[in-house]
Amino acid sequence: MGRGAQTSLGDMMGSIDRLVASLVSSDVPLDRSALRRAATTLQPSIAPLADDGVIDAAVDALVGLGPLEPLVADDTVSDVLVNSYNDIWIERSGTLERSDVRFQSSDEVVALVRRLLTPLGLRIDAASPAVDARLSDGSRLHAIIPPAAVDGPVVAIRRFSPAVADLEALVRQGAIASGGAEILDSCVTARDNILVAGATGAGKTTV
Repeated sequence: MGRGAQTSLGDMMGSIDRLVASLVSSDVPLDRSALRRAATTLQPSIAPLADDGVIDAAVDALVGLGPLEPLVADDTVSDVLVNSYNDIWIERSGTLERSDVRFQSSDEVVALVRRLLTPLGLRIDAASPAVDARLSDGSRLHAIIPPAAVDGPVVAIRRFSPAVADLEALVRQGAIASGGAEILDSCVTARDNILVAGATGAGKTTV
């Protein structure tokens, strides 16, 4: 990364930090719409060169998934894998891709996980460094932090695809052959017991 790119990234992160600090110190409720309106009002004086992306990032840092929000909002992404604060991967259509998204530090990763767990009545700390949770949108969160994770916090978020309306939709999407759909339909109609098995990402939950 060139010096100019590093400076631009540093300026952007500084703008986000200033907006977050101002929002936290204000009496704005932790509601996405209210926070965005407040950030838009504050932006000309606090971060005059900031664009909508910086405003969105500041709001996501308070009520969203921080830097991971755009990844989780992408319907084509099934998994978000944080190997370290600056090494983040996604799975899209069964293929792993390295993301350009970064956290600023390991502490920021841990803070995000703790914020996500608080409404669920769960905790993660040195005495209990691993957690499995189901987020409000149905996604599965798995996280391990030091001392169990010796190289820094590790986080995996497993997203679920939008619900499929029926078997015909699965056939159209190529998820099942028409003959297989007929067999499955007859088994359900006959109220037969059905065992659904397969590897991670094979489509067990969808079926």
